[in-house]
Amino acid sequence: MHQIRQAFKALTGWGWALVATALVGPLAAWLLGWQELLLFGVGAIVLLVSAVPWVLRGRSIGIELSLSAPRVAVGAPAQALLRVRRSGRFALPNSVDLELGGVPVTIALPKLSRGDQHDIRLPIDTSSRGRIDVGPVHLSHTDPLGILERRTRLSEGLSLMVHPRTVRIPAASSGLVRDLEGEASQDLSADDVAFHSLRDYQPGDDPRIVHWRTSAKHGTLLVRQFEPSRRSDTVICFTSAPEEVSREDFELALSIVATIGSATLMDRRALRVIHSAAAKEVGAPELDVVTRDRMLDALTEVDRAEALPLQETLNSLAATREAAILWLVVGGDTGTRRLREALARVPVDVAPVIVRAHESAPPQISKLGSVPVLTIGVLEDLIRELSHGVSA
Repeated sequence: MHQIRQAFKALTGWGWALVATALVGPLAAWLLGWQELLLFGVGAIVLLVSAVPWVLRGRSIGIELSLSAPRVAVGAPAQALLRVRRSGRFALPNSVDLELGGVPVTIALPKLSRGDQHDIRLPIDTSSRGRIDVGPVHLSHTDPLGILERRTRLSEGLSLMVHPRTVRIPAASSGLVRDLEGEASQDLSADDVAFHSLRDYQPGDDPRIVHWRTSAKHGTLLVRQFEPSRRSDTVICFTSAPEEVSREDFELALSIVATIGSATLMDRRALRVIHSAAAKEVGAPELDVVTRDRMLDALTEVDRAEALPLQETLNSLAATREAAILWLVVGGDTGTRRLREALARVPVDVAPVIVRAHESAPPQISKLGSVPVLTIGVLEDLIRELSHGVSA
């Protein structure tokens, strides 16, 4: 049954017309008495049978498909490599087919001697961010009249990830976290590096934190208490709602997120990346940022879509005290009122920085209350403004 289905799949439009002629011709000849129709039917059968050897004959061809790199930045050169090998006595076909970014491409093959191989390089357009599917490579077996066509897969398909462009910037927490171990919080603890004061000993205190010299002077046991330091964990939140960011600003915003995220991971700081569209999905409010490549892969497939408002997106941040720095990346169309509403959701012990991605706008550092606001027109502006220090 499977073989019969495959045989029917091999029929082209012209092949189905011949099948119809082969079936109807003899029947019409018998009913109407027209012998000419019988000849048409017999001729159709002969053509169908003669086409079969063309699609069943062997092909001595091997194809290896590879990419110059599985991941590149926007605008970086990338190529698909087809390594063609003639492995037997049969001649190579004239061409093979593959899809390049969803566009069918026919690749002409050279004539090769038995055992020879030839490399074919295909440039890939990387002018825009996204996933580009390359392949699979197919070989079409057909007869001269195009009655039958059989497609054979010669290789599996591959995917090229075109990442947002990034630049190298100063430490992602420049100007915000000055303590070597982290920022000191207002809560006091019995064990850390930032000494705060002494207090009376209480039952259950660790004897190791008793300050014996001062205790001897005062005649009562006194213990040290410390300001617990908090690591400068970083959260990046960006909007993907069409009403908040234009398409041009969105691409710049993703490059800013990718740049800050890459710098944060290089500093070996904890990172969370939240975008407003993903926050609508229960259980999936954050991007995968375990490694830099996985973060950039996730950003590559983010698109502008219906999304939560910024202030609702930040609800998950308000529910935790793990963050120390919040980079709020927005588009040039995001108004001051909406930014104030979003900042109202930020916990008081989190240091926010607003980065406004506004395509071709002049670079600028301003303040929204006490919060720094960086206006970025081109990605390189981020280097200059962070070098000047966002806390200035």
